[in-house]
Amino acid sequence: MAISVKELIEQKEKIEGNKKILYDIETSIGTITVKQPDASFVADILKLDGANELMILDNVVEPNLKDKDLQKGI
Repeated sequence: MAISVKELIEQKEKIEGNKKILYDIETSIGTITVKQPDASFVADILKLDGANELMILDNVVEPNLKDKDLQKGI
């Protein structure tokens, strides 16, 4: 049986809390921290060229890939 609107409203806090969960991923260069992407962001970005790069740039929390000094070094 499908979830009802009432049940979704009752679970709002849990759903919002899940958006704040961070994940540590071990890579060949060290540990990076990422957040879970928003579903609407994923749907929109998959239509674009360079979707993988944009997905990584937007969802990696640490190191801050948007840091100007880091960008200069790349």
